[in-house]
Amino acid sequence: MDKKILLDIAYDTFVLTGEYLKMLSKEEWETAGIEGWMQVELGLALELRGIDVKIKGKQKRQCDLIIDGVGVELRAGTNAYAPHLLRALVDHPKSDLYLFLTKTNDKLMAELRAYFDEHNLVEQHRMLNPEWMVMVIEKESRW
Repeated sequence: MDKKILLDIAYDTFVLTGEYLKMLSKEEWETAGIEGWMQVELGLALELRGIDVKIKGKQKRQCDLIIDGVGVELRAGTNAYAPHLLRALVDHPKSDLYLFLTKTNDKLMAELRAYFDEHNLVEQHRMLNPEWMVMVIEKESRW
């Protein structure tokens, strides 16, 4: 799975959920677990494009989805909280790529950049709206 294609498909999938993202930005949704929803939406979007997606074997690979043989760990956040997102990298070291869907702000971006620089990680992201983004992270640059 090409990282740029994954980022573009994630963007196309979640940019259409603008009203959902507005609702998820409200305080009462701050601790909602949306990773299951993210996995279903993204999995279906990939399948509809003819891209091979597997869930079987994901525990062995320590990831949420296996997309064209690439293990991808998903992490979603309804608040801009770096430790929650970064736990994906610590808890799932065998994953090939990491995909974040998260509410964001300047503080979060600074914290993520500092962590990525310190750990030799590379990211690319796209803003879904002024408050939300999708981001793909890899362990070394292949962009």
